[in-house]
Amino acid sequence: MRLKRKILTILLRMLQEVRPHAEKKKTCNLFYSICFAHVIPIVLHACSKFRAYTAWILAYCNPINDPQNQVLLILLKGTANSILYPIFPTLVLFFLCTLCQRICYEIRRLTSEISKVSPKEFTVSKQVDILRRKRKVEDILNILQNLFYSSSFFLCMANFCCCSTQIGWVVGIYRLESDWTMLTSFFLQFACSAASLLACLWVVGGLPIEMQAFIREFQLKIEHRLMLRGKEDEVNFGRRLDERSVFVLSGYDIIHFKRSSILALAASALSMLEKISFRLLVV
Repeated sequence: MRLKRKILTILLRMLQEVRPHAEKKKTCNLFYSICFAHVIPIVLHACSKFRAYTAWILAYCNPINDPQNQVLLILLKGTANSILYPIFPTLVLFFLCTLCQRICYEIRRLTSEISKVSPKEFTVSKQVDILRRKRKVEDILNILQNLFYSSSFFLCMANFCCCSTQIGWVVGIYRLESDWTMLTSFFLQFACSAASLLACLWVVGGLPIEMQAFIREFQLKIEHRLMLRGKEDEVNFGRRLDERSVFVLSGYDIIHFKRSSILALAASALSMLEKISFRLLVV
């Protein structure tokens, strides 16, 4: 934990030097929205007609007959359980997305700076300066990978399992008995988990896209400079960039954060929903 805290401190200091955080109000609003969104299902559980059964489960199969005690138990224990999951994991993924978003902005700013420079002004010294700043971004990405290498995998798997569980509950409860409070609660939990997972894949998956755009713009500017000068008497940094692979964050080298993974995730969810529906119809 001390090592992780030290790495996180170094990461935040480096990121602050590269790009200071300027969207504090928007970040705070999203933070409060995440916390509030996960409290709504707890309130709905307390209002459901299955309240007594939920309180019985939370009380370790001890009967609670007083409705006020049932509501109080659901609210207190539901809030405590929600802090462990899904509020805390969602906030960790939100923190990861915020860091990646700031890195994407910096890469996009470097790309825009290259596009605005004329081929004549894109000298070797200018190229070295841009590559030096790109190197700082890569150092931040390496630290980010080491910091979230294992946690990102488990957090994504937890959200995926939660989505699968909510799908099964919704299909089962809708088939057995339709209670709008219970159905709304399960739909909200599914929406929060799915949104957290999709946002992580979308934002973190934007890093390789921005890096590829940077490399293409850098190489294109070098080609324009070569055509303008008519000869190649400088170090070709563009060729060296082409030889290096684009950085992609991963969790345990099992989950690679790319936007293309969203389609595979959606296909898995639809396949699972189809199997659950088929088994329920057969039964």
